[in-house]
Amino acid sequence: MSSKNNNSSTPRGVGVVRRIFVRGLAALLPTILTIAIVVLAYQFVNKYIANPINIVVTWILERAFHMEQATIEDIYHPLIGFLLAVLMVYVLGYLVATYLGIRVMRRADRILARFPVLGLVYPHVRQIVEFLFTKRSMHATQVVALEYPRKGVYSIGFVTSEALKDVQAKTSSKLVSVFVPSSPTPISGYVVMVPAEELIFLHVRVDEILRFLVSGGVLVPPAQQVTANTKGKMAALPEEGADGSETEDRGKSFDRKTDNN
Repeated sequence: MSSKNNNSSTPRGVGVVRRIFVRGLAALLPTILTIAIVVLAYQFVNKYIANPINIVVTWILERAFHMEQATIEDIYHPLIGFLLAVLMVYVLGYLVATYLGIRVMRRADRILARFPVLGLVYPHVRQIVEFLFTKRSMHATQVVALEYPRKGVYSIGFVTSEALKDVQAKTSSKLVSVFVPSSPTPISGYVVMVPAEELIFLHVRVDEILRFLVSGGVLVPPAQQVTANTKGKMAALPEEGADGSETEDRGKSFDRKTDNN
C-alpha cells in the first residue's frame, strides 16, 4: 500500500519542481535576453564601426602629427572610437530624416537593388528593418481580429493597406489588406484581403500584440485581460463528457448567460 503512495507522489513532485523551474526561467528570461541584445549591439558597433574609426584616427595621428604608437596609446583610448561611432549613428539618423537625406537614401536603395545578388536580398531586409524600427509605419498599422483560416476561428492581423484595385473592382464590399502573422515568429505570415466590416478592431498597441504572438498567447495585453466576472462565466460552462455530448451546448450556454447579464 505504501509503495503505491510513493509511486503516485513521485510524478506529482516532479510536476511541482517543473512548474517552479519554468516560473523561475520565465522570470529570468526577459532580463537575460535584454542583456544579450545589448551585448550583441555593443559588439556589432564596436567591431564594425568603432574599430575602423580607431584605425583611421591612429593612422592620422601617426602620419599627420608624427606620433609614436606608445604616445597614441597614452592619449587615445579605444572607447573614444566607440563614442564616435554612437555619435556617427545619431548624426546619420538625423540626416536621413532631412529632405536631402531622403533623396540620398532613395538613390542608394536603387543602386543597391541593381546588384545581381544583393538586389535579391536588400529590399526584403530593408522592409523588415523598417517594419521593426520605423515608428511611422508602426503607428499606421491597426491591430484587428478576423475569422481566419475558417469561420469561428479568430486570428490576429495587422491592417497594412487597401486591397488590390483589380480585386476591389470585383466585389461590392470595401476590402483591406491584412497581414496575419505566425506565432512565435511574427515576421512571417500570410496576406489576406478581407471586407472591412468583417474585422474586429482591437484597442491594443502593436508592441503589446507582438509580445502576445511571440509568447504564444501567454502575455495578454492589460487592456484585453479577462475580468473576474468573465472568468466566472467561463468556469460555469459544462464539462465535455467522454462521448463529447456537451460540446454542442457550450456555445449556446455561454450566449444565454451573457444575454441574461
